[in-house]
Amino acid sequence: MEPDLALPEGSWEEGQVRAPGLARDRPPAIKWGEAGYRRLALAAALTLGLVLRLYRIGAHGLWIDEAFSVWLARQPLNEMLGWVREVDHHPPLYYSMLSGWISVCGSGESAVRALSALVGTLNIGVIYLLGRRLCGAWVGAVAAWVLALSPLHVRYAQEARMYTLLTLFASLALYAFLHLWRKSGGLDQGGGDGSPALGPATGLVPGWLGYVIFTTCMLWTHNTAVFFPVAANLIVFARAVVRRRSKHGLMREPGGALRSGGRPNSRWLRRWAAAQGAVLILWSPWIPALVVQAVDVYRRFWLPAPELTTVASIAGVLLWDFPAERLLTPLLVSTVLAGTTLYGLWHLSTSARGRAWIGAFFLVPLVGQWAASAWRPILAEHTMIWTSVPLYLMLAVGIRALTDRVESRRASRLLQAAPIIALIAVQGAAVGAYYAAPVKEDWVGAAALVAEHLAPEDTILFSSSWGQIPFDYYLAQQYNRGAGPEVAEHGLPVDLFDRGVLEPEMTRQDLDRLQELIAGRRRVWLISSHAWYADPEGLVPSALRRRMDLERRWALPGVEVRLYTGG
Repeated sequence: MEPDLALPEGSWEEGQVRAPGLARDRPPAIKWGEAGYRRLALAAALTLGLVLRLYRIGAHGLWIDEAFSVWLARQPLNEMLGWVREVDHHPPLYYSMLSGWISVCGSGESAVRALSALVGTLNIGVIYLLGRRLCGAWVGAVAAWVLALSPLHVRYAQEARMYTLLTLFASLALYAFLHLWRKSGGLDQGGGDGSPALGPATGLVPGWLGYVIFTTCMLWTHNTAVFFPVAANLIVFARAVVRRRSKHGLMREPGGALRSGGRPNSRWLRRWAAAQGAVLILWSPWIPALVVQAVDVYRRFWLPAPELTTVASIAGVLLWDFPAERLLTPLLVSTVLAGTTLYGLWHLSTSARGRAWIGAFFLVPLVGQWAASAWRPILAEHTMIWTSVPLYLMLAVGIRALTDRVESRRASRLLQAAPIIALIAVQGAAVGAYYAAPVKEDWVGAAALVAEHLAPEDTILFSSSWGQIPFDYYLAQQYNRGAGPEVAEHGLPVDLFDRGVLEPEMTRQDLDRLQELIAGRRRVWLISSHAWYADPEGLVPSALRRRMDLERRWALPGVEVRLYTGG
């Protein structure tokens, strides 16, 4: 029978649960519970995480989504909320925070991205606390290092978008949920059955407030965060049902032990229902706007329909994000990491208290977004990024379980060090590949080309109308409109947001307006981006070729610049 997770007094971290599979008759190989080791491991992870997130943070220009974030954050609050509701697909909390950040730190590339970098670094400390409360300080330290070195999180921590903030709120909400679950004794009547504690707890009021506040913040940061409270309520509901259906008032725990069953903790359940009501009330002002955004997504959205391979690849990217063109190595590494994660989940399920419920915070959003994608595709790595938190916790537990069965203390130390060193190596290689990757969209180069060759009465057209936002961001830095010739800018098929759509599609009915815009013009610039989505038939360049001559063409990463003359 599997040993339970009880700790001999004074070993590992007193008052906290030992990692699954840890033998009871010997101390752990490395006493990570000692304050010095904990502080050293956490400080090193935080320092390295911050360095990786700040390194070359301003090396590339803003891409279109980041420029849109900055544009929204610069708007007055009432106008920003209106634009978010009408043309964006996200709630406004991140944009509001970015607005305050810009007012203090400025709107340069490094400045606007630094908010995400600092938030991502803070999350390293939070996941350490999560791991420590779940299974002890060793697991917390490993989880912190996994997050610190994660190439996916390093990448998103260097973007002026909301995904790193969403992940921080998810970690904090999960920490509050774990706190409440511990205080409820897993819904035991009276609040516990004498099993080992998950860690020190301070009281229920901070736990309830934390759950309500951070869950609400998640919902005001990204719409797909709705799957967090769904997962939490499914866990609570399933536990309550199991307790009510236990035979003869007894329940068999995953470790094999019998304990009293019966009615769940009704007082805790009433508080839980009240917390869900509080979250709903605090979120309710956004719900009408969410409906508007959902209708817009239903009409047209850029994500392709996910296949089974898409689901598997997203899980792989969350564990190890590496360039897709090198297929074999990512497949092997992701398979090993996924296997270790599943092993950690299995050990959590067979522990004396059965904590496999942590996996629901990954599986429920994955299945939910996949199911919703049958209506309109929404499943992607960035919408699932916050679910990497339970994944990394399970991975850390898996590493602990794999290395903790060796009787020899010296061999155990070597085994414990080996996967950590291997993890650092493969994660470091992926982070290096990210730094070496080419720029996503070169709006800096596009604006520089046009500024260098502008002539009086030029017209600039954008095949995707919101491409005007990043272009103008950089053109303003390189071109003095007051001193230079007059320049007219127009979006296609309509000017920016004139249809209340972020990126409307060009149709043949819009060609008449294009003809009016170029009539009598000697020189016309066409800035093309996202043509596969905004102009899939190539109507704009075809119409321009019929009326004008293509004089120059520049192909830049993610952007194409064309100069037409004649007319």
